[in-house]
Amino acid sequence: MKIAILGAINSWEKEQWEKAASKLGHELDIVRMKNVLIEIDPKEGVKVSAIFKKNKKDFADYDVILRRWIKKYYTQSLLLCWYLKRKNKVIINSHLERIHDKVTQILKFNLAGLPHPRTFQVLRPKIAKRILKQVRYPVVLKKIEGSLGQQVFLAKSRSQALEILKEHEMQNVIIQDFLPAREDYRVFVIGKAVLGAMKRIAPPGDFRSNVARGANTLRAVLTSQMKKLALRAAHELGYEIAGVDIMYYQGKPYILEINRTPQFKGFTKTMKISVTEEIIKYLEKKYKARRHQ
Repeated sequence: MKIAILGAINSWEKEQWEKAASKLGHELDIVRMKNVLIEIDPKEGVKVSAIFKKNKKDFADYDVILRRWIKKYYTQSLLLCWYLKRKNKVIINSHLERIHDKVTQILKFNLAGLPHPRTFQVLRPKIAKRILKQVRYPVVLKKIEGSLGQQVFLAKSRSQALEILKEHEMQNVIIQDFLPAREDYRVFVIGKAVLGAMKRIAPPGDFRSNVARGANTLRAVLTSQMKKLALRAAHELGYEIAGVDIMYYQGKPYILEINRTPQFKGFTKTMKISVTEEIIKYLEKKYKARRHQ
């Protein structure tokens, strides 16, 4: 099987992908979006290629494409997904018709009856000031797009919230109820299976429990409640691969958010599971199912 991993990937993750692919007997290329060539010819039609140092490959030559960390060139990545669908290729995380931001996630949780913190989305500082008069403190302020705990702030008062908005020039901002728990759980979903649950404990002096922010991690017992919530949340958003963050407050679970391209270094080391191997095995199943259609 020929696999293309699309998106920016750090050196540790690159090594994990290559090691897993080699072990399972597959060819694998990692392609950054800036190295994608789109050709639109009046006679030949559309062709999208991956450019490497010594050659280029038509994406139609790959069997499976996994779309991971795409921050820039989002529109171009969607065009690539469109091209691959026309070639009847297996694409994971294509999301041609889905919106991805924190508010859309919370909205879909709400419509599905899944537990979540109360949330406001505000597009103007003037309206934010009005909402900040109504909420109970502390509150969490987030930019609508962000990851790894970046652009997430805790405001203990209205004056502090206003200072954060001004200092960070926050326009499109999320205002969310703060759940005072220093730990949460990352549940890793692949297809209809759950790999396990990892407890994340916020470092001293920080309210964020992201591994990238220095959180401590422990293997956790995956309860049937966590498994059910994680699978339902991933299903509602149409995510085949997902990191679902669940927090318990006063004995009640809340889904904080879902990451459709979850980082997995902390999960791999804590849980002693090769996440890349498990994902590639899932890609194998999807590819075999497509071939038998």
